Amino acid sequence: MSRPLRWYDLITINIFFLALTTLSQTNGLVFPLLVQNFVGEATKGARLGEITVPTLMIAAAADSLLTANLADFARLGNATLHVFSRVSHAVPSEAPEELANVIADFAEHGVVTAATLQRGLREMAAAR
Repeated sequence: MSRPLRWYDLITINIFFLALTTLSQTNGLVFPLLVQNFVGEATKGARLGEITVPTLMIAAAADSLLTANLADFARLGNATLHVFSRVSHAVPSEAPEELANVIADFAEHGVVTAATLQRGLREMAAAR
C-alpha cells in the first residue's frame, strides 16, 4: 500500500544523510566512495540547490568545517541554520539536550528565515 509523502519522511531522509556524513567521519572510506560513485568529486555539493524540502542544517562554531558548512547552507534554498556556540564537531555528544530542542523546534515551526518571520508578522497584524 502506498501513501503520500509526509513531512516526517523528509526528515528521515535528511537524518539518513546525516548518518552517512557522520559515518564518513568515523570510517573515512564510506561516504567518499558513495560520493565518488554517485556524484563525482568534481560536483560534490553542486546539487544542494536542488533540495527543496525543508532542511535543518546543524553546525558548530568551534568546528574546523564551519566555513564549508556555511558555504553548503548558502546553496540550500529552503533551510534553517543553527550554529552551536562553544561546540566542536560532535554536536550530538557535546550538546545533546540543546540539539534535541533545536530539532523539536524545527519539527514544530519548520524553516525560519527573515522572510518567514516577516510573513508571520504580517499575518498576525492582518488578523487583528
